[in-house]
Amino acid sequence: MTEQEDSRAGESGAQAGGSSAAGSRGDEAERARLVEEEIRRLPVRDHLFLMMHSLSDLAAIRLGLVGESDACRDLEQARLAIEGYRALLGVLETAGSSQEIGPGRALLAQLQLAYAAAVKAEASESTRSETPAAEPGNQPTDS
Repeated sequence: MTEQEDSRAGESGAQAGGSSAAGSRGDEAERARLVEEEIRRLPVRDHLFLMMHSLSDLAAIRLGLVGESDACRDLEQARLAIEGYRALLGVLETAGSSQEIGPGRALLAQLQLAYAAAVKAEASESTRSETPAAEPGNQPTDS
């Protein structure tokens, strides 16, 4: 039996045996094939818009703007997502119509403003935590 025949025999044996691991691998392989097919079929412009959508979602989550995402709040990650979004928008501006780009620009502005507000809030919060509270006996008096 050749190596190729041995491989085929092993595959058909796994299929006949109804192995859930083999079925799972088959499902994963089928999903991977479908994703690959989708990637090949979509124009690059569409992929860029999909990436922008993902980055805007990530930015909102990392800014703590979505549901219970405070646990995921990470301003550095939010900044990276916003910068990635901005870069992709710049690429699309050269290839798209203003009707498609206008909403993207508006969303970028909203994300940038939310980021600036979050940074300001974090800075004032850290300033408050570093400043010791005035003790009752040490308060300045009007003399």
